[in-house]
Amino acid sequence: MYLILNVGFAFLTGMYSSYTFLYLKYLLLSVGGIETTVLNDLLIILATSMLLEFIAEPITGDWADTYGRKRIIASAFLAQAVAFLVYWSLSIHNVLHVLTGSERRAIVALACGAEFAFAMSAALFNGALDAWFVDELLIVNGPKADALQPFFSIQRRWFGGFMLLGGTTSLLVAKVAFGHAVPEHRRASPWLIATVLALLMGLYVASYLNEHRQKSDNSEPAARRIWSRFGRTMRVPNLRRSLLICSALYTCWICFLYLVPVLLSEEDIVRHAGPFRFIVVNYTCYYVIVGLGRFLGPYLSNRFRLGRDVATQFRNWGTLNCTILGVAGTLFYLNSPVCSFAPQSVREYLVPLALILLIATKVSEEAFKPVRATYLNSLIPDSTDRAFVLSMATPFGAIVVVLGIVVLTVSTRLFEASREALVSIPALFVFLGLIGISSIAWLSRPAVIPRDTSEDIS
Repeated sequence: MYLILNVGFAFLTGMYSSYTFLYLKYLLLSVGGIETTVLNDLLIILATSMLLEFIAEPITGDWADTYGRKRIIASAFLAQAVAFLVYWSLSIHNVLHVLTGSERRAIVALACGAEFAFAMSAALFNGALDAWFVDELLIVNGPKADALQPFFSIQRRWFGGFMLLGGTTSLLVAKVAFGHAVPEHRRASPWLIATVLALLMGLYVASYLNEHRQKSDNSEPAARRIWSRFGRTMRVPNLRRSLLICSALYTCWICFLYLVPVLLSEEDIVRHAGPFRFIVVNYTCYYVIVGLGRFLGPYLSNRFRLGRDVATQFRNWGTLNCTILGVAGTLFYLNSPVCSFAPQSVREYLVPLALILLIATKVSEEAFKPVRATYLNSLIPDSTDRAFVLSMATPFGAIVVVLGIVVLTVSTRLFEASREALVSIPALFVFLGLIGISSIAWLSRPAVIPRDTSEDIS
């Protein structure tokens, strides 16, 4: 059951994430082009998406603990179906004219609605399924604490494999991967297929699965209940620190996801890619190679445990992920126009090495995720707040992203060179890598327990 729900959600998420921006770019260009730069558009979408997660994650985590995980998981698939259906409706030009009289405004408005539905789906799913799985194991006296890592490693491998399969499927169905000129209904067909699959998955969860955990008391007002859960979570020092570290790393992952395709589309990167040019000129090839890291990473973290306990592994894999991202950003920055002092004999190796490190960044990210799930579950004492705590592993990153956008906006106005993606994106990767390493080093330090001086006084 656990793997079936994971691979179903992963397949649908892959269909969504691989095709959304390609489809939107095609639609916007077909009605008159894109007014602002791609980087600015992506940063706005990134901030909006993460702010939605910041608001929704604690609420949906509370719902899962209060009303049951089964109901929340079914709702997550329903929200996915709504997002897919909204994107499919963009192919009906008559709908666009009826809504606003302007296709461009309708595309933007409906796309924002779809992003809201998908953000709600992710918020509903995050934490709820893992909490359901762990609580069911506890009921039958199954594995717990560090013994859960092999299970989460298998889960991440299956999730990554089916997310890659889903993304490749949507690209092949629409034939975008091959650049064929196809009719509009063919370009929108992945959305219709995904809508049907999401509805079937939601129906399967609602009709055929059972939850054995007793539901919590829901007589307390929701706002007070959420605040109480938040207070209990933040009062556990190791849990509080771990959630902050997870949010810092999540910020790195989201920026990597959105901004690497933008960086690799730069002509200078393509020109200096050397033997890896085929990766940067073919979106499907890039998607498949990076997607393989979703399968390889969990295997590596389970096979090569960087530490004697899960807390040490949590720290080491997180540090490794941030370090690789920062080094990759440094290499790209050295290849940028502002670093013309680098010898040509050195510059020809910078981009190929940076591309290798980008793949390694994704592998180390996926290696960290099962370790994160194992460690966080080991810190949660019982099932009362489990879904709420697991859902809190990402939203604090929204604050970092918003602050980063403010800094980037100011820097682009003060420094002409920072307006170029070749400069700003690598610099952002270096900055995020340093933030991640610093937060892990600072927050992973041993807690200082005050010494009892009462005997000395007496």
